[in-house]
Amino acid sequence: MTFDTVPGSHSTKSFIIETLSTEWPLSCRKIYNRLSHTHNLNITYQAVHKAVLQMLEQGILTKAGRDYSLNLDWVNKLGRFSKDVEDAYLGARHAFPQLKGDVAQMDFDKGYDAVKYLLETFMAGRFINLNSEKIAIVAKVQHMWNPFVLVPMDFGKMKEMAFKIDARIACRGDTQLDRVMARFYGVFNVKTAMGVEGPDTPEIIVIGDTVIQIFNPPEMRKKIADLYEKTKSLLSLEIVKTFSDVAFKEMKVTVLINRNPVAAKTIRDEVNSKFLAPKKPAKGKAARR
Repeated sequence: MTFDTVPGSHSTKSFIIETLSTEWPLSCRKIYNRLSHTHNLNITYQAVHKAVLQMLEQGILTKAGRDYSLNLDWVNKLGRFSKDVEDAYLGARHAFPQLKGDVAQMDFDKGYDAVKYLLETFMAGRFINLNSEKIAIVAKVQHMWNPFVLVPMDFGKMKEMAFKIDARIACRGDTQLDRVMARFYGVFNVKTAMGVEGPDTPEIIVIGDTVIQIFNPPEMRKKIADLYEKTKSLLSLEIVKTFSDVAFKEMKVTVLINRNPVAAKTIRDEVNSKFLAPKKPAKGKAARR
């Protein structure tokens, strides 16, 4: 899939896709306002309108009345990644191991299988009672997870649950791609701290009293790190190819699940500390020299 080359429009189209990936449908005027105010772009309405019309002609966007949305047919044509996700979600049904007791180790052949298992177990209420008044979730990750791997998630249900979810992510990465993903998760009341120091493995998720450690192989971690560091445009098809390789290539991923209230609280306190505002110096006290 290719995009026509129009001077100054490439980054504009990237921001339009980014905007419509988290909020839709929007009129051209609203898209222009989001780009001007949210991204502080020095751009005219005419330039945005021109880019929107080109994207509509190219099949990237659809129009209903005066409002625009991303064209799902275009999304599905992005490449093998979308096809693999569609096949896995609609057709495949894996016999995953059952979570028993307080400790479990599970080995998966693909990264997608590990994510799918964790999401389905969460949505089934196996990690925490989803009817709880508050659902506390914290995570320590190398880079923000691409929403494409979250296909098994019922986003409608998650949005309904957002008001009672207190989710916070400490992310080592602080790239453009990380920030885009963080804005997407913000729709579901997920707060993110970027550029947090720490080891790149394992990735850790704490849901209530359950501690989940995800050990991705070195090859996978390197591919993800290289992609996030090098990607400058959301229109890059390298994103699709790399995420396809990472999610569906045969690579052993080990997941350790441990119900441990003490460990969960320690990790939760550590992550929450990244969101505390720095203390202001007391007034009237001169600094020592």
